[in-house]
Amino acid sequence: MSGEQVFVDRGLPERARLVLEFLIRAALAAVGGDGASVMLLDREGKAITMKGVAGAGENLESKIGITLKLGERVAGQAAQTGEPIIIVGDVHKDKRFSNLKKYQDIKSGMAVPIKAGNKILGVINLKRTVIEQPVSQAEVKLVSALASVAAGLLG
Repeated sequence: MSGEQVFVDRGLPERARLVLEFLIRAALAAVGGDGASVMLLDREGKAITMKGVAGAGENLESKIGITLKLGERVAGQAAQTGEPIIIVGDVHKDKRFSNLKKYQDIKSGMAVPIKAGNKILGVINLKRTVIEQPVSQAEVKLVSALASVAAGLLG
């Protein structure tokens, strides 16, 4: 990860900010990627909101606060089902997400639930726009383990 910036919602308690920054940096360092985000579940359990984001580019910090309903887009589905999702290639070629508007030229990515036991706290998303190698199942397991550690610290 070179040149990427990490932003975490300043409205979160300090411990939560540190945990989210750790999770984003550790996941990107462990598996590589061009960007990542963490979205946390709201109190009602009906939506996830962007609380941390990393990547290159302008206006990255403006993504903090973006909210998705459970089941919406890839991250919302991962939060709803509690199962990791891997996307390889154009998201439109995946029949689960063929109706989605394409935002970036993502070569591969993952949305991994952040769980404390069976309770879903949120989702960590990683994307590869430059790296050609697709996200692997082993990398998803690694990010799931990191997410589990973060969940324990958040819980």
